[in-house]
Amino acid sequence: MKKIAIVSSDMTAVGGAETVTAAMANELSRIYECHLISICNKYEKTPFSLAPEIRYFPVLNTAGEQTRVRDFVLKSRKPIRDYLKKNQIDVVLIIDVFAAATIVNYLFSGKKTVFCDHGALMTNLSVKTDTMIRRINSSLAKKVIVLTEKNKEAYQQQFRIPEKKIDFIYNWVDDKLLRSETTYNENSNRILSMGRVAKIKGPDLLIKTAKKLRERNDNWVWDVYGSGDAFEDFQKWIQEEGLEGWVIPHGMTNDPYGKYPGHAMEVLTSYSEGLPLALLEAKANYLPLVSFDIHTGPSDIITDGIDGYLIEPYNTDRMAEKIDQLLRDKALRKNFSQHARDNLDKFKKETILKKWIDLIESL
Repeated sequence: MKKIAIVSSDMTAVGGAETVTAAMANELSRIYECHLISICNKYEKTPFSLAPEIRYFPVLNTAGEQTRVRDFVLKSRKPIRDYLKKNQIDVVLIIDVFAAATIVNYLFSGKKTVFCDHGALMTNLSVKTDTMIRRINSSLAKKVIVLTEKNKEAYQQQFRIPEKKIDFIYNWVDDKLLRSETTYNENSNRILSMGRVAKIKGPDLLIKTAKKLRERNDNWVWDVYGSGDAFEDFQKWIQEEGLEGWVIPHGMTNDPYGKYPGHAMEVLTSYSEGLPLALLEAKANYLPLVSFDIHTGPSDIITDGIDGYLIEPYNTDRMAEKIDQLLRDKALRKNFSQHARDNLDKFKKETILKKWIDLIESL
């Protein structure tokens, strides 16, 4: 049996990458001896339910610390190297750019490494540190896995990676959602945005859109679930723009799946995404989708005019217009809902899990 280690920056945080990592570890632990390594741990424990077979290793306790990436790398180097050696790990899956900053911990330890980028290269190209980390990892890792074909092409163009070294593997939709008997409420006037409230997720764009939407229509409520480093600013902007009662910042929820039913649509206002899990989960719940057509992610999930709308990036006027159109037209929303699951087969767990197993076995 192969021994694999999945390395994440912080499995005590709640976000799309962490949710996907926990799900992947749970499934792969059925087949391999699976170790889950969490480098920086801001909270006491992981919020995810992990299979008992998984060996969980929180490397550092960083609660309340404001430490540079370089310091995290130096502090984590020896404990990770020792852990990999002690447990005789065969394959290391590095899940995000921050975790990849610690690549020196394993590249020279004889382990076979896979760099898995959950972000979007082109929309973050100007972030020099992240681009440098991506360049180094794509050069030194045995294999590079990204989330979409567009991101694969961007890596090949920017870093000249050989075709055989890079591939893309989608995130999967939880089987629980696909088995659910959710029905769409065509009478709802509630908008939903699920995910981290961080700068890159465009909370400022959500506020601008909501302000313009209110000028067109005041019969709606926008529920926002999630927390992050922009949450306090988000709350302040709601007050400053007089959007109390329209935009509701609920913070983190322990039951994200239970929040999708009863909403009219899911809206994504991000500046950048890899493959947004919230859109996939909303599709599985039959919700129409509205998103900016950013470089990677939404266009893999949304078929424009069939199950939702792809909006020119950051055009909040156009986004407000399309949300208003959906709010006013129940028949259109119902039609979008009926097509929501049309292209979900490519995001099924069995299809994607097989690709991960084939990759691990090929190393």
